[in-house]
Amino acid sequence: MTGAFVECVAFEIPRGIRINLINPTFLEEAWDIYGEMMPGFEPVSGRLVGKAFERSVDGFITGQVLYVDA
Repeated sequence: MTGAFVECVAFEIPRGIRINLINPTFLEEAWDIYGEMMPGFEPVSGRLVGKAFERSVDGFITGQVLYVDA
């Protein structure tokens, strides 16, 4: 899913249904396994990604891309 898709679809879906996109850089929890394949990326904690998800679900925003980076 891309940011443009989310922004456009938010205006087309029925009222009361929301759509957002969480876009983290790379999770700290996966760094030990995949970190060497991701040079130049700064990992973020799963806790921060979870907070962005919570904001997306429990909040009132729609059609937004929530970037989670260091």
